[in-house]
Amino acid sequence: MFFQFFKYGIGSIFTYFFLFAGVYILTDLVGLRANWSYLIVLTLTYGLNYLLAAKFIFIKDFTRNNFILFGIYVLIFWVLNNIFFNILFKFSDIHYLIITTINVAIFAPLRFLSLRHIFNR
Repeated sequence: MFFQFFKYGIGSIFTYFFLFAGVYILTDLVGLRANWSYLIVLTLTYGLNYLLAAKFIFIKDFTRNNFILFGIYVLIFWVLNNIFFNILFKFSDIHYLIITTINVAIFAPLRFLSLRHIFNR
């Protein structure tokens, strides 16, 4: 489990860089609202997460069953992440990148444990 968690950390650094950079670019450089930027980039990030989780972290084949389970996982976490982001974005004066950091801190450990369960069945 430690080795998987270490690889998850390495993969997370890559995907979180993508998440933060993408949200920043779409919000500050392109001019989208932060909540739309987060929604778009988070969607792309979860696709990237599947590839990293299946091939780098848990080393599993791309099977129909894994894909369906991961789809359910993505849907649940995607909805939870976006709801939490939008609640903080709408009802607080917290900067959107700090809200992104809060989401990462809350959901990253939960995502690891759920991914571990999905791919180690």
